[in-house]
Amino acid sequence: MAFSFSDHRRSSVWCRQRCLVPATLVLCSLLFCSTANAQKPGKPKGMKPGQESGQRGGGRGRNEPLLSEQLPVPFHGISNEDLTVLLQVVSRAKRWMVHDAAPESPFGSVRVRFAAAAPDADADDAVAESDDNLQVGLLVLAKLTLDQRKLLASVLADTIADEQKATQLDKQLCQVLQKVREQKQLNKVRSLETEARRDVQELGRVEGALAARQARIFAQLEKGLSNEQREALLLASGSAFVPESGLPGMHEVEAELKNADSQQRDELKRMARRFAAWTAQSAVAIPADSGDLLQPKKDRSPDPLLQNFLKMLLPPQQEEVRKVFDAELRRRRQQQQLATAAMATLQGLRAARMLDEKKVQQSTLACAQLQFTAALAEIVSFETIRQSVSKQQLEYLTGSGEQ
Repeated sequence: MAFSFSDHRRSSVWCRQRCLVPATLVLCSLLFCSTANAQKPGKPKGMKPGQESGQRGGGRGRNEPLLSEQLPVPFHGISNEDLTVLLQVVSRAKRWMVHDAAPESPFGSVRVRFAAAAPDADADDAVAESDDNLQVGLLVLAKLTLDQRKLLASVLADTIADEQKATQLDKQLCQVLQKVREQKQLNKVRSLETEARRDVQELGRVEGALAARQARIFAQLEKGLSNEQREALLLASGSAFVPESGLPGMHEVEAELKNADSQQRDELKRMARRFAAWTAQSAVAIPADSGDLLQPKKDRSPDPLLQNFLKMLLPPQQEEVRKVFDAELRRRRQQQQLATAAMATLQGLRAARMLDEKKVQQSTLACAQLQFTAALAEIVSFETIRQSVSKQQLEYLTGSGEQ
Protein backbone atom coordinates (compact mmCIF):
# COMPACT_ATOMS: atom_id res chain seq x y z
CA MET A 1 0.00 0.00 0.00
CA ALA A 2 1.40 3.40 -0.99
CA PHE A 3 2.42 5.73 1.77
CA SER A 4 0.81 9.18 1.52
CA PHE A 5 1.59 12.44 3.26
CA SER A 6 -1.83 13.95 2.66
CA ASP A 7 -2.77 13.71 6.33
CA HIS A 8 0.29 15.70 7.30
CA ARG A 9 0.03 18.67 4.93
CA ARG A 10 -0.99 22.14 6.06
CA SER A 11 -2.70 24.70 3.91
CA SER A 12 -0.76 27.50 5.61
CA VAL A 13 2.65 26.19 4.57
CA TRP A 14 4.46 28.67 2.32
CA CYS A 15 7.63 28.51 0.28
CA ARG A 16 10.95 29.31 1.94
CA GLN A 17 12.83 32.47 1.17
CA ARG A 18 16.15 30.60 1.08
CA CYS A 19 17.41 28.39 -1.68
CA LEU A 20 18.46 25.74 0.85
CA VAL A 21 16.05 24.55 3.53
CA PRO A 22 17.71 24.43 6.97
CA ALA A 23 17.70 21.17 8.90
CA THR A 24 14.99 20.64 11.46
CA LEU A 25 16.64 20.44 14.82
CA VAL A 26 17.88 23.43 16.59
CA LEU A 27 21.09 23.77 18.56
CA CYS A 28 23.79 26.31 18.52
CA SER A 29 26.73 25.21 16.37
CA LEU A 30 29.66 23.75 18.28
CA LEU A 31 32.91 25.55 18.17
CA PHE A 32 35.04 23.85 15.51
CA CYS A 33 38.19 25.68 16.39
CA SER A 34 40.03 25.32 19.67
CA THR A 35 39.58 27.98 22.31
CA ALA A 36 42.38 30.27 23.34
CA ASN A 37 44.57 29.12 26.18
CA ALA A 38 44.79 31.00 29.41
CA GLN A 39 47.56 33.60 29.73
CA LYS A 40 50.82 31.94 30.57
CA PRO A 41 53.91 33.24 32.32
CA GLY A 42 56.44 34.53 29.83
CA LYS A 43 53.83 35.56 27.26
CA PRO A 44 55.11 38.60 25.33
CA LYS A 45 54.00 41.84 26.88
CA GLY A 46 51.11 43.52 25.10
CA MET A 47 49.82 40.36 23.41
CA LYS A 48 46.17 40.78 22.53
CA PRO A 49 43.39 38.53 23.86
CA GLY A 50 43.26 35.42 21.73
CA GLN A 51 46.82 35.76 20.46
CA GLU A 52 48.00 33.18 22.94
CA SER A 53 46.02 30.65 20.92
CA GLY A 54 48.85 30.86 18.42
CA GLN A 55 51.12 29.07 20.87
CA ARG A 56 49.13 25.84 20.84
CA GLY A 57 49.96 22.88 18.71
CA GLY A 58 46.55 22.65 17.01
CA GLY A 59 46.70 23.46 13.32
CA ARG A 60 50.50 23.48 13.00
CA GLY A 61 53.39 21.12 13.39
CA ARG A 62 55.97 21.35 16.12
CA ASN A 63 58.35 23.39 13.94
CA GLU A 64 55.78 24.96 11.64
CA PRO A 65 55.78 28.78 11.79
CA LEU A 66 52.69 30.83 12.48
CA LEU A 67 51.27 32.06 9.19
CA SER A 68 49.80 35.05 11.00
CA GLU A 69 53.34 36.49 11.32
CA GLN A 70 53.02 37.36 7.62
CA LEU A 71 49.97 39.51 8.35
CA PRO A 72 49.93 43.05 9.78
CA VAL A 73 51.10 43.36 13.39
CA PRO A 74 47.64 43.39 15.06
CA PHE A 75 47.11 39.84 13.81
CA HIS A 76 50.42 38.33 14.89
CA GLY A 77 50.12 35.38 17.26
CA ILE A 78 46.87 34.01 15.86
CA SER A 79 47.15 30.26 15.44
CA ASN A 80 47.08 28.71 11.98
CA GLU A 81 43.89 26.94 12.99
CA ASP A 82 42.15 30.18 13.99
CA LEU A 83 43.07 31.83 10.70
CA THR A 84 40.00 30.02 9.34
CA VAL A 85 37.87 32.16 11.64
CA LEU A 86 39.72 35.33 10.67
CA LEU A 87 39.19 34.53 7.00
CA GLN A 88 35.44 34.23 7.57
CA VAL A 89 35.40 37.55 9.43
CA VAL A 90 37.29 39.25 6.61
CA SER A 91 34.95 37.77 3.99
CA ARG A 92 31.92 39.12 5.85
CA ALA A 93 33.60 42.51 6.30
CA LYS A 94 34.36 42.81 2.61
CA ARG A 95 30.81 41.88 1.64
CA TRP A 96 29.40 44.52 3.96
CA MET A 97 31.80 47.22 2.74
CA VAL A 98 31.48 46.53 -0.98
CA HIS A 99 27.90 45.38 -1.48
CA ASP A 100 24.89 47.44 -0.51
CA ALA A 101 22.87 44.39 0.42
CA ALA A 102 21.36 42.81 3.49
CA PRO A 103 23.81 40.92 5.71
CA GLU A 104 23.92 37.16 5.58
CA SER A 105 21.86 35.54 8.28
CA PRO A 106 23.77 35.00 11.54
CA PHE A 107 21.17 32.56 12.81
CA GLY A 108 22.12 29.35 11.03
CA SER A 109 24.01 28.12 14.05
CA VAL A 110 21.06 28.66 16.37
CA ARG A 111 19.72 25.50 14.83
CA VAL A 112 20.51 22.14 16.31
CA ARG A 113 21.28 19.15 14.22
CA PHE A 114 21.72 15.54 15.12
CA ALA A 115 24.37 14.91 12.51
CA ALA A 116 27.03 12.27 12.28
CA ALA A 117 30.40 13.74 13.14
CA ALA A 118 32.55 14.51 10.12
CA PRO A 119 35.78 12.50 9.78
CA ASP A 120 37.89 15.62 10.23
CA ALA A 121 37.41 19.28 11.10
CA ASP A 122 37.66 20.50 7.53
CA ALA A 123 35.20 18.02 6.02
CA ASP A 124 32.05 19.21 4.31
CA ASP A 125 29.08 19.93 6.53
CA ALA A 126 27.61 16.57 7.59
CA VAL A 127 24.06 17.69 6.88
CA ALA A 128 24.71 19.77 3.78
CA GLU A 129 21.84 19.97 1.34
CA SER A 130 23.49 17.53 -1.05
CA ASP A 131 22.12 14.67 -3.12
CA ASP A 132 24.44 12.28 -1.32
CA ASN A 133 23.00 13.13 2.08
CA LEU A 134 19.44 12.84 0.81
CA GLN A 135 20.32 9.43 -0.63
CA VAL A 136 21.67 8.34 2.76
CA GLY A 137 18.40 9.51 4.32
CA LEU A 138 16.47 7.47 1.79
CA LEU A 139 18.60 4.44 2.67
CA VAL A 140 17.72 4.91 6.37
CA LEU A 141 14.02 5.11 5.50
CA ALA A 142 14.37 1.84 3.60
CA LYS A 143 15.65 0.18 6.78
CA LEU A 144 12.57 1.25 8.75
CA THR A 145 9.19 -0.43 8.64
CA LEU A 146 6.15 1.30 7.12
CA ASP A 147 4.78 2.06 10.60
CA GLN A 148 8.12 3.51 11.67
CA ARG A 149 8.24 5.71 8.59
CA LYS A 150 4.71 6.89 9.34
CA LEU A 151 5.72 7.73 12.90
CA LEU A 152 8.66 9.78 11.65
CA ALA A 153 6.38 11.53 9.15
CA SER A 154 3.82 12.33 11.87
CA VAL A 155 5.80 15.43 12.86
CA LEU A 156 6.65 16.44 9.31
CA ALA A 157 3.92 19.09 8.86
CA ASP A 158 4.69 20.77 12.20
CA THR A 159 8.39 20.58 11.46
CA ILE A 160 8.09 22.27 8.06
CA ALA A 161 5.69 24.91 9.39
CA ASP A 162 8.05 25.79 12.24
CA GLU A 163 11.03 25.81 9.90
CA GLN A 164 9.23 28.31 7.72
CA LYS A 165 8.33 30.42 10.73
CA ALA A 166 11.97 30.40 11.86
CA THR A 167 13.04 31.39 8.35
CA GLN A 168 10.65 34.33 8.34
CA LEU A 169 11.87 35.50 11.76
CA ASP A 170 15.43 35.11 10.49
CA LYS A 171 14.62 37.33 7.51
CA GLN A 172 12.98 39.97 9.72
CA LEU A 173 16.01 40.09 12.02
CA CYS A 174 18.35 40.48 9.05
CA GLN A 175 16.27 43.47 7.97
CA VAL A 176 16.80 44.98 11.43
CA LEU A 177 20.54 44.45 11.10
CA GLN A 178 20.48 46.15 7.73
CA LYS A 179 19.24 49.34 9.42
CA VAL A 180 22.77 49.89 10.72
CA ARG A 181 23.52 51.44 7.32
CA GLU A 182 20.82 54.03 7.96
CA GLN A 183 22.24 55.15 11.30
CA LYS A 184 24.13 58.42 11.23
CA GLN A 185 25.34 57.94 14.80
CA LEU A 186 26.55 54.40 15.33
CA ASN A 187 26.55 54.77 19.10
CA LYS A 188 22.74 54.71 18.97
CA VAL A 189 22.31 51.41 17.13
CA ARG A 190 21.74 49.51 20.38
CA SER A 191 18.15 50.66 20.11
CA LEU A 192 17.88 48.02 17.37
CA GLU A 193 18.22 45.33 20.04
CA THR A 194 15.02 46.58 21.63
CA GLU A 195 13.31 46.57 18.25
CA ALA A 196 14.40 42.98 17.60
CA ARG A 197 13.78 41.57 21.08
CA ARG A 198 10.39 40.00 20.38
CA ASP A 199 11.55 38.29 17.17
CA VAL A 200 14.76 37.04 18.81
CA GLN A 201 12.78 35.48 21.65
CA GLU A 202 10.29 33.91 19.24
CA LEU A 203 13.12 32.49 17.13
CA GLY A 204 14.65 30.85 20.19
CA ARG A 205 11.26 29.47 21.24
CA VAL A 206 10.50 28.00 17.80
CA GLU A 207 13.94 26.43 17.51
CA GLY A 208 13.65 24.92 20.99
CA ALA A 209 10.26 23.42 20.13
CA LEU A 210 11.69 21.93 16.93
CA ALA A 211 14.54 20.29 18.80
CA ALA A 212 12.32 18.86 21.50
CA ARG A 213 9.73 17.53 19.06
CA GLN A 214 12.26 15.72 16.95
CA ALA A 215 14.15 14.31 19.92
CA ARG A 216 10.92 12.83 21.28
CA ILE A 217 10.18 11.09 17.97
CA PHE A 218 13.75 9.82 17.73
CA ALA A 219 13.61 8.38 21.25
CA GLN A 220 10.27 6.71 20.53
CA LEU A 221 11.48 5.24 17.25
CA GLU A 222 14.71 4.00 18.77
CA LYS A 223 12.90 1.88 21.35
CA GLY A 224 11.20 -0.12 18.60
CA LEU A 225 14.28 -0.92 16.52
CA SER A 226 15.40 -4.50 16.03
CA ASN A 227 19.05 -5.42 16.44
CA GLU A 228 19.34 -5.76 12.67
CA GLN A 229 17.94 -2.26 12.18
CA ARG A 230 20.31 -0.83 14.75
CA GLU A 231 23.28 -2.30 12.94
CA ALA A 232 22.03 -0.96 9.60
CA LEU A 233 21.48 2.53 11.01
CA LEU A 234 24.89 2.47 12.64
CA LEU A 235 26.47 1.85 9.23
CA ALA A 236 24.26 4.47 7.58
CA SER A 237 25.15 7.11 10.18
CA GLY A 238 28.78 7.00 9.06
CA SER A 239 27.97 6.96 5.35
CA ALA A 240 28.53 9.96 3.14
CA PHE A 241 27.70 8.33 -0.17
CA VAL A 242 25.16 5.92 -1.63
CA PRO A 243 25.39 4.57 -5.20
CA GLU A 244 23.21 6.55 -7.61
CA SER A 245 21.46 3.33 -8.56
CA GLY A 246 20.40 2.90 -4.94
CA LEU A 247 20.37 -0.12 -2.66
CA PRO A 248 17.67 -2.73 -1.93
CA GLY A 249 14.47 -1.17 -0.63
CA MET A 250 15.25 2.40 -1.62
CA HIS A 251 13.24 2.38 -4.85
CA GLU A 252 10.20 1.02 -3.02
CA VAL A 253 10.35 3.83 -0.45
CA GLU A 254 10.82 6.40 -3.19
CA ALA A 255 7.60 5.10 -4.74
CA GLU A 256 5.82 5.53 -1.39
CA LEU A 257 6.86 9.18 -1.34
CA LYS A 258 5.58 9.96 -4.83
CA ASN A 259 2.47 11.76 -3.52
CA ALA A 260 4.53 14.12 -1.35
CA ASP A 261 6.00 17.34 -2.71
CA SER A 262 9.76 17.72 -2.99
CA GLN A 263 10.02 19.76 0.22
CA GLN A 264 8.29 17.04 2.23
CA ARG A 265 10.35 14.28 0.65
CA ASP A 266 13.65 16.02 1.26
CA GLU A 267 12.82 17.02 4.83
CA LEU A 268 11.81 13.45 5.71
CA LYS A 269 15.09 12.15 4.29
CA ARG A 270 17.06 14.68 6.33
CA MET A 271 15.16 13.68 9.46
CA ALA A 272 15.91 10.02 8.75
CA ARG A 273 19.61 10.71 8.42
CA ARG A 274 19.63 12.59 11.71
CA PHE A 275 17.75 9.74 13.34
CA ALA A 276 20.51 7.36 12.25
CA ALA A 277 23.07 9.61 13.93
CA TRP A 278 20.93 9.77 17.07
CA THR A 279 20.66 5.97 17.16
CA ALA A 280 24.41 5.61 16.72
CA GLN A 281 24.80 8.05 19.64
CA SER A 282 27.09 10.10 17.43
CA ALA A 283 24.87 13.15 17.30
CA VAL A 284 26.83 16.37 17.41
CA ALA A 285 26.11 20.02 16.90
CA ILE A 286 27.98 21.11 13.82
CA PRO A 287 29.43 24.46 12.75
CA ALA A 288 26.98 26.22 10.50
CA ASP A 289 29.46 28.77 9.27
CA SER A 290 32.40 26.59 8.27
CA GLY A 291 32.47 27.94 4.71
CA ASP A 292 35.62 27.63 2.61
CA LEU A 293 38.30 26.88 5.13
CA LEU A 294 41.98 27.67 4.96
CA GLN A 295 44.18 24.58 5.07
CA PRO A 296 46.98 25.74 7.38
CA LYS A 297 48.97 22.50 7.29
CA LYS A 298 49.33 22.63 3.51
CA ASP A 299 49.88 26.33 2.94
CA ARG A 300 53.04 28.31 3.49
CA SER A 301 51.29 31.67 3.53
CA PRO A 302 47.86 32.97 4.56
CA ASP A 303 45.02 33.10 2.09
CA PRO A 304 45.61 35.92 -0.45
CA LEU A 305 42.22 37.46 0.38
CA LEU A 306 43.27 37.65 4.01
CA GLN A 307 46.65 39.20 3.26
CA ASN A 308 45.46 41.69 0.67
CA PHE A 309 42.44 42.88 2.59
CA LEU A 310 44.22 43.35 5.91
CA LYS A 311 47.23 45.09 4.36
CA MET A 312 44.90 47.45 2.52
CA LEU A 313 43.44 48.67 5.84
CA LEU A 314 44.87 51.47 7.94
CA PRO A 315 46.05 50.58 11.49
CA PRO A 316 42.82 51.77 13.22
CA GLN A 317 40.78 49.75 10.73
CA GLN A 318 42.95 46.69 11.35
CA GLU A 319 42.37 47.09 15.08
CA GLU A 320 38.61 47.09 14.43
CA VAL A 321 38.87 43.81 12.50
CA ARG A 322 40.97 42.32 15.28
CA LYS A 323 38.28 43.32 17.78
CA VAL A 324 35.66 41.51 15.71
CA PHE A 325 37.86 38.41 15.46
CA ASP A 326 38.40 38.24 19.24
CA ALA A 327 34.66 38.67 19.82
CA GLU A 328 33.94 35.87 17.34
CA LEU A 329 36.16 33.45 19.26
CA ARG A 330 34.36 34.34 22.49
CA ARG A 331 30.98 33.88 20.82
CA ARG A 332 31.94 30.43 19.60
CA ARG A 333 33.07 29.37 23.08
CA GLN A 334 29.76 30.50 24.55
CA GLN A 335 27.82 28.66 21.88
CA GLN A 336 29.74 25.50 22.59
CA GLN A 337 28.59 25.63 26.19
CA LEU A 338 24.97 26.23 25.17
CA ALA A 339 25.13 23.42 22.62
CA THR A 340 26.56 20.97 25.11
CA ALA A 341 23.84 21.78 27.64
CA ALA A 342 21.01 21.46 25.13
CA MET A 343 22.32 18.24 23.61
CA ALA A 344 22.77 16.63 27.02
CA THR A 345 19.16 17.46 27.88
CA LEU A 346 17.83 16.08 24.60
CA GLN A 347 19.90 12.90 24.83
CA GLY A 348 18.50 12.41 28.34
CA LEU A 349 15.34 11.08 26.70
CA ARG A 350 17.17 7.77 26.32
CA ALA A 351 17.00 7.19 30.06
CA ALA A 352 13.84 9.10 30.97
CA ARG A 353 10.32 9.44 29.62
CA MET A 354 10.09 13.14 30.35
CA LEU A 355 12.02 15.87 28.60
CA ASP A 356 12.82 19.11 30.39
CA GLU A 357 11.88 21.27 27.43
CA LYS A 358 12.36 24.40 29.50
CA LYS A 359 16.09 23.64 29.66
CA VAL A 360 16.26 23.24 25.90
CA GLN A 361 14.36 26.51 25.48
CA GLN A 362 16.78 28.29 27.78
CA SER A 363 19.69 27.21 25.60
CA THR A 364 18.07 28.12 22.27
CA LEU A 365 16.77 31.45 23.61
CA ALA A 366 20.22 32.31 24.96
CA CYS A 367 21.81 31.29 21.67
CA ALA A 368 19.41 33.39 19.57
CA GLN A 369 20.13 36.42 21.75
CA LEU A 370 23.86 35.74 21.61
CA GLN A 371 23.76 35.48 17.83
CA PHE A 372 21.83 38.70 17.32
CA THR A 373 23.92 40.71 19.79
CA ALA A 374 27.16 39.42 18.25
CA ALA A 375 25.92 40.06 14.70
CA LEU A 376 24.88 43.61 15.58
CA ALA A 377 28.23 44.39 17.20
CA GLU A 378 30.08 42.93 14.23
CA ILE A 379 28.11 44.93 11.70
CA VAL A 380 28.64 48.14 13.67
CA SER A 381 32.39 47.50 13.44
CA PHE A 382 32.14 46.80 9.71
CA GLU A 383 30.12 49.97 9.20
CA THR A 384 32.70 51.94 11.20
CA ILE A 385 35.36 50.71 8.78
CA ARG A 386 33.16 51.33 5.74
CA GLN A 387 32.54 54.94 6.74
CA SER A 388 36.28 55.50 7.14
CA VAL A 389 37.58 53.94 3.92
CA SER A 390 39.25 56.26 1.46
CA LYS A 391 38.42 56.50 -2.22
CA GLN A 392 41.64 54.63 -3.02
CA GLN A 393 40.75 51.81 -0.61
CA LEU A 394 37.28 51.45 -2.10
CA GLU A 395 38.71 51.35 -5.60
CA TYR A 396 41.08 48.63 -4.48
CA LEU A 397 38.22 46.56 -3.06
CA THR A 398 36.04 46.90 -6.13
CA GLY A 399 38.55 47.17 -8.94
CA SER A 400 41.97 46.26 -10.24
CA GLY A 401 43.65 46.48 -6.85
CA GLU A 402 42.51 42.96 -5.99
CA GLN A 403 43.87 41.34 -9.10
